[in-house]
Amino acid sequence: MGNENRQVIPLARTRAAKPGPGNLKKTTKRIKLEGRDRQGNRVHSVLKATIIQPEGLPIRKQDDGGFPDGPDLPVSHVEDSDEIRELVRGKDVLVNPPYDLRTLALLKDNSTELGQNIRTMVTNTAGFGWTLRELPMAEETRRKFEKEISAERLRLSAMLRTVHPRLSLTMLRKQAQEDRHSTGNGYLELISNPRGDLVGINHAHAHSVRLTRRDALPTKVSVPRVRPDLGFMLEDVDFYYRFRRFVQVRNSFSSTGSGTVGRKAVWFKEAGDPRQMDWRTGSYADPGVTIPMRYRATEMIHFKIYNPVTPYGVPVWIGNLFSLFGSRAAEEINYNTLSRNNVPSMFVIVENGALTESSLERLQEFVEAQISTAQNYSKFILLEGESLEEGSPNPESFRIKVEPLTNIQKDDQLFQAYDANNRDKVRQSFRLPPLFVGRAEAYNRATADTSRDIADEQVFAPERSDDDHLINRFILARWGARFHQFRSNHPNITDDIELIRMMTFAEKSGGMTPRRADRIVRDIFGDDIGPLPDGIDLDRPFSLQFAEAQASGRASGGAGGARSPGDISKDVVSGLVDLRKSVEAEIDARALMAHRDVDLLDTPN
Repeated sequence: MGNENRQVIPLARTRAAKPGPGNLKKTTKRIKLEGRDRQGNRVHSVLKATIIQPEGLPIRKQDDGGFPDGPDLPVSHVEDSDEIRELVRGKDVLVNPPYDLRTLALLKDNSTELGQNIRTMVTNTAGFGWTLRELPMAEETRRKFEKEISAERLRLSAMLRTVHPRLSLTMLRKQAQEDRHSTGNGYLELISNPRGDLVGINHAHAHSVRLTRRDALPTKVSVPRVRPDLGFMLEDVDFYYRFRRFVQVRNSFSSTGSGTVGRKAVWFKEAGDPRQMDWRTGSYADPGVTIPMRYRATEMIHFKIYNPVTPYGVPVWIGNLFSLFGSRAAEEINYNTLSRNNVPSMFVIVENGALTESSLERLQEFVEAQISTAQNYSKFILLEGESLEEGSPNPESFRIKVEPLTNIQKDDQLFQAYDANNRDKVRQSFRLPPLFVGRAEAYNRATADTSRDIADEQVFAPERSDDDHLINRFILARWGARFHQFRSNHPNITDDIELIRMMTFAEKSGGMTPRRADRIVRDIFGDDIGPLPDGIDLDRPFSLQFAEAQASGRASGGAGGARSPGDISKDVVSGLVDLRKSVEAEIDARALMAHRDVDLLDTPN
């Protein structure tokens, strides 16, 4: 009896209907009932219910590919509708991505959990900036090449800080890393001048780039290598490598500046490819032929998350794709439930009679005008009715009752446990502790420090190392770096109190030299202590130089035009004092931040 009037809605995505008049419908249901009266006689009756409700929400089924269709999660089939393949001649050379890259790039905008996990990875891998670190070498070697080391550091720092007319290298790397963790692929374009010198870096949007198959034949390429055992001399090592090409679709602009005139395919060669290539066709220049500079293709560094079955990268969260879809569907159902009041707030029951047509119309108008909005708590409606039987001897039996259903209405969101499990699945695919995505209710100082240490050791540090290798290989090597390596800065996860104790003990025992202090400040704090005054030996302990300078100042005096040893010793003492103050100020700041973190973590919610 009940199944014939039950509406079964299949599992599908829903979209909120626009509230307002015209979205409500009136439906009359009749159900045949059979019962017995007090005397045991069978009684047949008809239950008639008039339901006033919003128009049916547009329920959409999933397509055969398992991706919910709709503008918020677009789907394209690469073989049939990929714009890049339509613009590229010789489509057989392109490799199809395993997933629609544009869909992957947009998923973080349609998820309550994916975005903050991606931003956490970006911040902790590329967001803390970078530094140049000297290669390990003996003290004698460092003194021998001290001028060359200083000059190279200044040169590389200046070049890394001016790789783009508007953006910093850190901003470019963050953009590439966001693409990498969204789609599995990130790209940086390397721009060279007519002499072949690397002069600029730019970011390329990952969802618009496609890869070709590798060349059939390998190409000889020379890789520069530093030989510390031969006085840090650069030597070239020859390899044979099969390169691939990249193609991207861009807007084509009119030469008169009137606007875009269409779309065009732009070709790039893989970073390290020594051959010249035409960006218009993707063809390499024949031997002895020089391509004009304005048509030469630039190079592309591909940052990808390795997958063994495709040359494209695949994001680490791809296994939780349906968890993302399920959470999105749950959010939409919650929104529809709360905004449209899917559970009726009341029953209007008519006994021994029927509502007049004017009452039904008045009730429907009231629902359309008031129930669909939030301003409905102090409203009332006047209903009129009449008995079904004219001249009924018992007209008092006709009644209209209003039964409220607010006790069974949903006053909180649905699927909370399901959504919480999906959030954990997505976060665990990145191997992140809950602390990094804002859930720190169960943390104290000890557990927070442990989570930070483990996450940096197991997740962020290996990611930074992989990215640094590509930058050293394709950028610093092009600039002839001999004594330095590019290194991404990391967050300060050291115990600041223990660091203070260690540096204090080392300074008092004569083990803290200016050079060591500079290394600690640079490695831990991401900055150096700046230029030092003349006369300070970088490899002699603070305490020893300070004592000698004070003794020299007491034993010597000066007068006249030339500077006396006493004046020079005063400058040295002043420089050492300033140096010590700068180190202690940075340590005190870190200690204050550590105590502040303790107060915040130990404060109950």
